[in-house]
Amino acid sequence: GKGAYEGGQPGGGRGRGAGPAVLAAVEGTTPQAKFINTMLCRAAEHGDLQGILNIVAENLGDMNCVNISTALHKLARLVKGDGGAASASISPGDVRLAALHRTARGELERQHINNTRSEALPRCWATIAWAYGTLQTDHPDVTAAFQAIGELAIPCMANFKALELTNLVWGFAKMQVSNPRLFQAARRHILGHLSTFSPSHLSTLVWVFVTAQQYQAGMLHVLAQEFADRLRTSKVNPVELANLMWGLATAKVHPKAQVLHDVGCRAQALLPEFKLQELSITTWAFSRLGARHDQLFAGAALHLCGSPVLMQQIHPQGIANLLWAFEKQKAMGSVAPEHVVMALSALIPKCLLLVEQLKPQEFTCVCRALTKLGLYLGCSQEADQLFASAARTGGKVLGALSVTQCVDLLEAFASFLSSAPAPEGSPSIEVFEPFVEALLRTSLGKVKELDILSGCHSVAVMAVLTEHLSSNKELFVSALANMALQLSPERFSAVGQQQLAMLVGIQPYELDLAKLHASLTAVAMKWPEAATLAAAGAASGGWSGQEHQNHQGQGMSDFRYDADDGIRGESATAEFMSMLGQSSQHQAWGAPQGGQQQLQHQQQRLRQQQLQHQ
Repeated sequence: GKGAYEGGQPGGGRGRGAGPAVLAAVEGTTPQAKFINTMLCRAAEHGDLQGILNIVAENLGDMNCVNISTALHKLARLVKGDGGAASASISPGDVRLAALHRTARGELERQHINNTRSEALPRCWATIAWAYGTLQTDHPDVTAAFQAIGELAIPCMANFKALELTNLVWGFAKMQVSNPRLFQAARRHILGHLSTFSPSHLSTLVWVFVTAQQYQAGMLHVLAQEFADRLRTSKVNPVELANLMWGLATAKVHPKAQVLHDVGCRAQALLPEFKLQELSITTWAFSRLGARHDQLFAGAALHLCGSPVLMQQIHPQGIANLLWAFEKQKAMGSVAPEHVVMALSALIPKCLLLVEQLKPQEFTCVCRALTKLGLYLGCSQEADQLFASAARTGGKVLGALSVTQCVDLLEAFASFLSSAPAPEGSPSIEVFEPFVEALLRTSLGKVKELDILSGCHSVAVMAVLTEHLSSNKELFVSALANMALQLSPERFSAVGQQQLAMLVGIQPYELDLAKLHASLTAVAMKWPEAATLAAAGAASGGWSGQEHQNHQGQGMSDFRYDADDGIRGESATAEFMSMLGQSSQHQAWGAPQGGQQQLQHQQQRLRQQQLQHQ
């Protein structure tokens, strides 16, 4: 998927090259082939990438499969920078490398045509796949080489050792080469020989099968359980924990609670070894799976506050993941709110530094998470500075937002500004007004992409934000009144109807639907040009046929940010209004005349979908 987690490399971060024993086991190995392998290994020991390519160019006609796999393995190791050496680079157009690709393809296709079999060859095939996965080479000969490897490997699964098979499928996943038959054969072999796979292999396999979209939920359950069982006797590292959790969370496969508890406890014990990427992925995964783990998140907060190195590693996507993860833990009832405060104290200054670098999805995620975690205008100088900076720079991301992200951003700023007028020492509300106006204009153009109930919720939230406008307030009030009439005020929740009433100047205790409808009509007609603003999204076809559209939140590039999925209806409105200090008491939904039974049926279906999605 877009920006999917890279995943740790199998076998402790490296593939295994072909040694003398493998060379000797390959039928037809000549003294020259043995000499070539020796030269390749010596050049690699000296970090001589150009020397390896020169050896390849001078000996192509004498290289067998072991030589080819060794050359590719050594090149990949040098490019990757294994062993503490500085990483090297190869020009994609290097004719020596292209000749190696061509030779590899020819040798593998020859083996397939001749039905060549040897117990040593699977290691060569796995090494070639691993090397190409590491080099990320886009070349027609490489694609053909993978096709040949797949055909060769499927009938030979029993000849692969655990690390070799892990390397093999990792290369296919990393290169995004589709081969369902290969993954099916590998799956059968893995499940039949679990005891031979180490925790490192197991976590990498979870990453592999999910990345390749060749997983079955049952298999992931088995691999996760086996991984957790091995924690009692085996050492693991942060990359392996992140691989496992990323795969489970991306596939939305929920292992047993004890598995998640054990994995979380081991992650907490290893926190000093975590890099930012691994920490953000692991915490994101726990929250995406709905797994509350106070011990892990309390430790993560302490680690963030106490590790200058970790704070230096923070990047926009990582900070969005972390804030989203902490917000979800709080929503699940985490009993460690002081640790959330600690995490915020460390992350808010970083957000302020990175706010201009945030992509649209990250921008929405950060703003939404911070307000859900309790930030509001005047709560702290740094929070005020952060949201003021977001308002100044956020206009550039609005055009790229999805409709769900628009609603999330509406909620975030309505919640943050709920303490207005600004307390003494805080930015004045005028600082936020240009952004609020641009956000309202953008959101009005997207409302009709939502289902009816979600549209009602978004209009109610926009009504809250109009309180912070001055120059164009009447225009936006009229546009929202027009939109509310199109949706039908009867469809708004009781809380949403109260917000509409305040929008048009009716006191909540005076509310009745006939009076609300008349007032909305009067306000909508007051500014004819507002009808154009309210109709900005009509080109999408309006709400006809959208009575029951399950609009889902966007994911943070498939693995990170997952906004609240499901229908934004009465529960979403009431939850949001309660954050603003409004009444959270639910009343029955209104219905258009003659449509009460139909609306009740619709609500039941929507809630069933929401429960199923959760």
